[in-house]
Amino acid sequence: MKKGFVFIITVFIISLNSIAQSAGIFPGEPFNGMQVNYTITGATVSKFTDVPGFTWTRSLVITDIQKGGVLGISGSLQAGGLGCTVIVSVSAGGQPSSHQYEVVPGTPKSFKEQVQIPKDAKSASISINMNGHYSMGGGSRGVVVRGDWDGKWGNVTKPPEPDKYKPAPSEVAVLKNILKIYGESIPNGIVSNGPLNNKNWWLNKKKYDDYVCGGYQGKVLTVLDALKFSNNPAEKKLLEGYDYGPVKVWYGVTPGGHRAVVIYPKGSDWRKTGIILDPWPEQKAKSYTMDEWRKLFPHDVKPDNDYKGQYPISGGTGYSNNPNRIKLPTEVAIWFQSLSKERQEAYKQIKDESEYKRRINMDYADRNKDGRVMANCPLSLYITDETGRISGFPDGIPRSEIRDVTMTTFRLADGTFWTELSYPSNRNFRIMLKGTGNGPAEVYTGFNMQDDPENSTVYKYSFQVNNGQEYALGQQTENSAIQIINPSKNKKAVINGVRISGGQEDGEGMIDPGQEVKIFDNGNIYGVTNGPSSPTRFILNKATFISRIEDYHYFNNGRLPGTIALVNAKGQQFGPWYATGTNGQGGVQNAYWVVRPNMTLPAGTYTVIDSDPATWSTNGQSANKGFTTVWATGLYIP
Repeated sequence: MKKGFVFIITVFIISLNSIAQSAGIFPGEPFNGMQVNYTITGATVSKFTDVPGFTWTRSLVITDIQKGGVLGISGSLQAGGLGCTVIVSVSAGGQPSSHQYEVVPGTPKSFKEQVQIPKDAKSASISINMNGHYSMGGGSRGVVVRGDWDGKWGNVTKPPEPDKYKPAPSEVAVLKNILKIYGESIPNGIVSNGPLNNKNWWLNKKKYDDYVCGGYQGKVLTVLDALKFSNNPAEKKLLEGYDYGPVKVWYGVTPGGHRAVVIYPKGSDWRKTGIILDPWPEQKAKSYTMDEWRKLFPHDVKPDNDYKGQYPISGGTGYSNNPNRIKLPTEVAIWFQSLSKERQEAYKQIKDESEYKRRINMDYADRNKDGRVMANCPLSLYITDETGRISGFPDGIPRSEIRDVTMTTFRLADGTFWTELSYPSNRNFRIMLKGTGNGPAEVYTGFNMQDDPENSTVYKYSFQVNNGQEYALGQQTENSAIQIINPSKNKKAVINGVRISGGQEDGEGMIDPGQEVKIFDNGNIYGVTNGPSSPTRFILNKATFISRIEDYHYFNNGRLPGTIALVNAKGQQFGPWYATGTNGQGGVQNAYWVVRPNMTLPAGTYTVIDSDPATWSTNGQSANKGFTTVWATGLYIP
């Protein structure tokens, strides 16, 4: 009897383990409001692996399926932000079934998807793909649960497949040397991030031109070209096993505006093996895997068409970019000679000859795109022409139907997007904007942006945005007013812009865009506890560009970073911004919650709102206030 009793208990425990892996709640805590509660039937799931990130992913290991039965997945979905779009799919033996769900915040939605499993099925798959909608549109955050069965390995753990793209240890060492040279050769920018540099470029091209993405792309190519064609055999040998070339973000019929460089093992698929060298986002030399880079620029990437035939990646049979042989095409040389002496001299200030010729070529290609518009959340931004074609990001979704419009969008640290469009200003285009949330917004428009700096004009529009409200801006004349479409009775129908130039905004003072400056810090070196009982407040005596806010969560009990917001004395809320975590003393993970608002706040008193005050560090020396540090750039100097 005892043996039989023990046998029954053992089988029961194994059964519970199998069931436990076939059902779950993911993530354990909602990620930006998103979470899925699921149950899988008709398949055995032996284990799973969870990977956090901008998209949280649970990869299921399916060890068997019930042939002749039903493969299904069911449960409930919940969303945050502006909601999410979810696609639930199952497939067995080539028989697929899927359904799309729209989930609104605060209202969980049930789902169920199933398919008959053929008796001779040799494959099966299950997936739940949640794309969250926040400020600048869908896809900024996501949750994925997925699993596959290939019919070959039954209940035996599938052995890992060798990575045919993984370089040998010696090649890894070589790549490290190349990246080291790259890091030592690329200069840091003047400001802390790419969008801020581009904003300042509008007002002072000469000072910031080196640090736009095209400028950095040229510098990176110059570094690699110098190794490729070096007279030093040791340097030249570094690139024997690698190819490289320029790439560009792509949106449908037209290339995007963002440029970088990819390096990859010879003979491999650069889309899978490439390392992106892109200093622009953080204004310093940095490398990304393809997956990491796509999180910043979640769209297609292709070889940069402005370098056609010069690199293997862009259709060349080799490298025709020997620094000693680069020449300007005849039509480009004629255009260059037509420029003013001041502008020609500005190009010649670039010390490396090959780099300045590249810059001339790029500017020639964009010579007719003299109009620009730039906006940050909470606005989506796009352009429409007289025939109704659209280029830009209506409702956050990229559309590229007008060939003469260049599109650029970049994911900021808080998960929202900064967007910039360039276009010919003489085409009677109409700029359209739509509120994706409530809060303050700044829109910039520029004219004659490809001309001499003194001929360029920039206008700034500042206003409060309402979620769903639409706005229109014609480009027939400079400084046209933004029209509010179907305004409420208590609102004015137009928003007027203010001309800014030469580093001046609204006549308030000159901008010093230098490095970050700490303007508030109430932390100290003494021991801390959790749960502040007094509010954390700081004062801005004048309009200030807030670049970073950091809250301290030393005893966080393993909680992941949440959000930080600010509320002024009038009750206006700015944010919340989603935080990233950095380690603290003793290696405590996510001890510091960091957000990057990257926005100008008006003068006033601000209260810091932390989404998890229960783990926010405090002590008596801080007057029982939560530890916070605030940094600013672009400070106004009277």
